Formats: sequence, C-alpha cells, structure tokens
Amino acid sequence: MRWLLLITLLMGCGKAAPPPPPASAEFTIVSVGDVNLGEDVVPQLSEKGARFPFAGTRELIAGDFLMGNLETVVAKEATKPPLDKSSLHLSDPAFLKAFQDEGFDLMVLGNNHAMDQQGEGLIEMLGHLDDHELAWVGAGRNLEEARRAHIVEGGGLKIAILSAYWPSAQKAAWGWYASEDAPGTWVIDRAQWTARIKELRAEGVDYVIASVHWGGNYISEGGAQKKLARKLVKAGVDLINGHGAHLVQGIEVIDGVPVLYGLGNYVFGSHGIYQKKSPKLRLSVVARYVFAERELRRIELMPIRTDNRRQDYVPVPAEEKQARRELEPVLARYKARFGRRDDGWYVLPWPQPDTKPLKKKKKKK
Repeated sequence: MRWLLLITLLMGCGKAAPPPPPASAEFTIVSVGDVNLGEDVVPQLSEKGARFPFAGTRELIAGDFLMGNLETVVAKEATKPPLDKSSLHLSDPAFLKAFQDEGFDLMVLGNNHAMDQQGEGLIEMLGHLDDHELAWVGAGRNLEEARRAHIVEGGGLKIAILSAYWPSAQKAAWGWYASEDAPGTWVIDRAQWTARIKELRAEGVDYVIASVHWGGNYISEGGAQKKLARKLVKAGVDLINGHGAHLVQGIEVIDGVPVLYGLGNYVFGSHGIYQKKSPKLRLSVVARYVFAERELRRIELMPIRTDNRRQDYVPVPAEEKQARRELEPVLARYKARFGRRDDGWYVLPWPQPDTKPLKKKKKKK
C-alpha cells in the first residue's frame, strides 16, 4: 500500500507544471520585419538549403520569443485564375521548415500578400504552418480566427500579440478581409480593436502588442499610418510593431505608447526596388523588446543591410558609418532618446524621457 502511495505521488510530481519565471527576470521578444523564402531567391535555396539567408544574422534573433511578418503565401500551387494584382507571392512549403529551425515561434499574417492565392491559398498555408508548429495571427479561415491573439508570458506579464492589415478599398473589393464565414486577414479598425482588447483584458492580459502592416513601399511613414497609430493607441494597444515599407521607418511615442512604424525587411526573397535603383536609405532593423518587473524596460534595435542587390539575399549588420548616416536620422525624427552600444545595438530606454501624452480635445459645449 505504501509503494502504491509513493508511485502515485511520484506520478503526480511528474505532471506538475513548472513554476512561472520570476517577474524580475528579463524576457525578450525579438521581432523582424518582412520575411519571404520565395521568388528570386529560390534557385539559391534549392542549391544551398533554405537556411543560408539567415547566416549573417542568426545570433541577432536569439531571444525568448521570435516573430516575423510572413509576406507570402506558402502553398504548392498558384491559384487559377489569379488575382488581377501586380505582385503575387508564392513560396514552396518545403522551405517553411527553415523558420522552424531558426527558432521562429510566431508568423504574422496580417499583410497585403496573405491572400495573394485567395482564400484557398491562405487556408492551405495555415495547414502548413500548423504542421511545422509555427503559430500565426492576423488572418484565418474566418473572422474569429483572424482576430485571435497569441499569448506569451514573461517579465511578470501576460502579453497578447495581435495582427492586422490596414484598410484598403481595393482589397475589400477583392474579399481580402475575413468575415464570419470567409477567410482573410483582420483589418485595422478602432471599434473592432477596442472590443477585442477589452476581451483580452478581461482574460487577464496585461500588455497588448499590435503587429501591423501598412504604408507605402520604400518611403517614410505617412499621414495615414500616423492616424491609424493614434486609433490603435486609443483602442488600448501598448506597443505597435509595424512593417510594410521594406525599410526602417520612424519611432514615435504616442500617449506613452512606443510606435515603431516600420522594421523593414529581414530575409526576403525578391530583388525589390533595390534592383532598379539605389535608395538613400537601405537599412532595416531587428527589434528586441525587453520586459522585466511587469513593464517594458527598453527597446533594442540592430540595423541590418537587406539590400538584395548588394547582399545577395543574406542580410548582415550594418557598419557603424552607414548606421550613423542612415539609421540615426530616422530615430531622431520624433526626438527619440537613444544610445549606441559597442556591439552595434541601438538602445532606447523605456519609458522615454520627456514623454508627453496626447492632448485631449475639448468637448464642444
């Protein structure tokens, strides 16, 4: 009888959940911009293996949690007839394992290419992501899935990550956005985000990250992005992790909320505009959000060269001279306070000094 009791106790101990990490321990979410293992890089992927584009930055993406914006459709065949769209992305499912092997935890799908192969292509991609144990947010088989949050815990916080693509009349006409019974991406809409964040707060979420795709290609953030950022902040978002321009954009503080308008690219399989001309700004960034003691402590940024015309699909850290010439003016656009470490990382302490809240509009009498 005693032996039976001992075995029962041991079995029970084996099933016990591990204790949560202490709130004082740092927890780092690493985020990269647009990723795409398809198109122009495919011959090299087939020859060298799908992990070769990560060789120059592998150490930079180490952290507790890694996410990136998957700006392609992972499917075996293109949809016929195709959409009347100038650029349709498609990636071979065989290359998807590279993201799993490189340590990615979450793929963001709220972007302007998730529906390139229409609803059936998106649904196929979700299956491939599930097969590779890669979580996803920002799109789904229906609206319920598209607005789903991915939850991580660390630094004493329960953190929710949501994703969406900005509003587009053209995309709406194509049936791009998910509905109750149709696949698609989620849309940046203040009312929907307010309702969703209220639900998450009620479920015990402490911190909400919005990973959103917006803006024009190869240009600085525009007025439409800034307006949407303010709507997301008013909806209750705690940090905005933006992407879409294929180069780094500014960092603004809105009512105490950090808004990274655009991280740029990471490993990206097309030549892009760099094949045709040489923009003055050729940098993207790897972002590290470091949490501890139930708060965001700092944001770390590593400038990387993602110009495939010069890098041949293998991004590398930017040299100091280029980083100071190209990245620092972008960081200073909204007077962000930052420093540069000897290892090349730019550090923005949080909260930022002299942060001013949004001015509340006076109600008309």
